[in-house]
Amino acid sequence: MPSDREREAYLKGYEEGLREVWTDISRQITRGLSSWELAVYVNSKPGVIHQHIEAARRRMDPLLDAAVEKSPTGPTGRITRPGGYLVPEERSVAVFEIYRKLCTLGARGMVVTRTRPDLIQEQFKVEGKCLWLTTSEGKKGAFERISPSDFPGLTSSIAHFLEGGGNAALVLEGLEYLVSQSRFESVLKFVQNLNDKVAASESYLLISVNPSALKEMDYKQLQKEAVAEIGLEATA
Repeated sequence: MPSDREREAYLKGYEEGLREVWTDISRQITRGLSSWELAVYVNSKPGVIHQHIEAARRRMDPLLDAAVEKSPTGPTGRITRPGGYLVPEERSVAVFEIYRKLCTLGARGMVVTRTRPDLIQEQFKVEGKCLWLTTSEGKKGAFERISPSDFPGLTSSIAHFLEGGGNAALVLEGLEYLVSQSRFESVLKFVQNLNDKVAASESYLLISVNPSALKEMDYKQLQKEAVAEIGLEATA
């Protein structure tokens, strides 16, 4: 016979599952799907339930529950569910440690970076698709380049990647650079859009950001969009 604790855990999981299903259906209805399209969508979902269960199991892995130290930039948390997370740091280090752990657990990886991708790959041993934020056209080579002001292009490239199967880990490194090349309001809308897309695809968005490089009010707006702030001491 299950204990009270086991029974409560089961009921909590059951409740969260029902809420997630109805939230998803409501989201599809607001998209303007016809009754036939909605029926096709709903009937296709049982076939991917195992993927959601595996994603939940990975999120419970001890690697992602590693202790995180409280930093002077604010409260820290841990990855608990799909969505966007802020990684407050002066230099983009911890974000790649978290990213590598997610990829180790089976997530598909993509890095959007201000730093040249080969330097990121060499220093942090990261794998996955890389998108280089730069105004320099240069030669077409190993790295896909995109202008920091081309938000439609950025969103399209990321959306295409997310649609490749869900369970993705996406790093955004260079948010301050995006702000310097545009307006914060445009960057905030871009982040909000990404948050919706990564959550819908059971994926994770890790945003490396230096709080001192932004206006206090701007940073607070980013905090409101994030599931949590996380930090992790990088290992060699």
